[in-house]
Amino acid sequence: MRFAFLLPLGAVLATLSAVHASPLYTIRAVAGDSNSTAGLPPTQDPFYTCPKGYASKAAGAILRQRFVQLNFTATAPENLKSAQQILYRTVDVFGKPDCTVSTVLQPFNQLKYPTRVLSYQFAEDSPALKCAPSYSLLSRASATTSSVELILVNLALSKGYVLLLPDYEGPKSGFTVGSLSATGVLDGLRAGLQIKSVIPDPEKAIVALYGYSGGALASGWAVQQAPVYAPELKIAGAVLGGHIINIKNILININNSTHSNLVVSGIAGQRNVFPALATYLKTAVFPNGTALLDDVNSKCLNDIFSDGTVFNFFDYIRVSEQEFFAAPAVVQALNSGILGAEDAPVPRVPLLVFNSVEDEIIVPNDVDDWVANICARGAPSVQHVKIASGQHAATAALGAPAAFNWIDARFQRLPVLKGCVTQKSISPLLDPLALLTTGQLVLNLLTQAAGGRIGPIIGF
Repeated sequence: MRFAFLLPLGAVLATLSAVHASPLYTIRAVAGDSNSTAGLPPTQDPFYTCPKGYASKAAGAILRQRFVQLNFTATAPENLKSAQQILYRTVDVFGKPDCTVSTVLQPFNQLKYPTRVLSYQFAEDSPALKCAPSYSLLSRASATTSSVELILVNLALSKGYVLLLPDYEGPKSGFTVGSLSATGVLDGLRAGLQIKSVIPDPEKAIVALYGYSGGALASGWAVQQAPVYAPELKIAGAVLGGHIINIKNILININNSTHSNLVVSGIAGQRNVFPALATYLKTAVFPNGTALLDDVNSKCLNDIFSDGTVFNFFDYIRVSEQEFFAAPAVVQALNSGILGAEDAPVPRVPLLVFNSVEDEIIVPNDVDDWVANICARGAPSVQHVKIASGQHAATAALGAPAAFNWIDARFQRLPVLKGCVTQKSISPLLDPLALLTTGQLVLNLLTQAAGGRIGPIIGF
């Protein structure tokens, strides 16, 4: 077989993508100081509460700040130069003042000339506040963050990047609400760039975004809204993997499948932030449907994704599917999760978009249409890689090495593709540079597991 040498590596990465709470990557944390409340659930931790007078602050203003100490493995403490959290001013889905949290990670030997800043949007994919990165990265009780994402965080840190990990769903956990995610990411960038101890010269810092699945939803909305919401931010590029374009189409696609719980999760996330939808659902949903929504509102992605129960969500609704999607409250909510509307801004930054054409969760044709839409409307640089095979979770891992090489190129200010191109790929791992990046990833994981410093060790 021509590409047989890739099978062991592909199997390893695909396995990592499917493991959501392996013992090696259970996260624990202790407070940065004895008085810190870090590690308490957000509903009990006063750090998450907006302070008096916050509404008068500018979007992106830092309201609170604390140091925390993380463990990325169960056997050895993480060894970062610094890990801190900031509470920052942002807005809710209606544009009213709000606040949320970002976790800021600084590696040893960070690249400073200039500083490389990566806003990494976790695929939180849950309507439960306890699943926000700021808490799941500190939770002593259990791991709620996908292991493959922690591996990619390690890879980014090993490259010398400063990482911003925003709670972009906000304090009400608005899962699938794209407009809310956009402001959470962009205000998180504004706030993170103010931390002079980590980013000494923010004017010269190079900024990029990375997200897969729900993280791509947040990143994609951020680059769409940046020209109008945060035009001062200079973003060098964004990676959008397993990209979510139209929430309604995805809910229909995965309904009555082994991912039916994600339908409930998405609607619950919308219910959390749209009062009109919450009111409508009280009458439109049978009691057993309300129980489903309430149950998923306390679960993280691991439990939601691994449940596997097949059911038709509309069996729990009093009205027909057509009536449900036509209800004004539902239309208002779902429109907040449809990227690339006719009157929406066009992303002005270079984009790498990748997905499997066999992805069972997203709707690949929606991605094709969105790319064609923004290219026709003047997007300056879009590289769309369509991978020949692979399910949603596996593609997150298999596409990551090449995607990080693309981020490296943006940070090195190498020339970008002009215009738009769509490429077909048998496997992203066929790229020799992707294999080298995978080797770097493995080397750094082994070093870190042994208690070594997290940061650039050796370049490939």
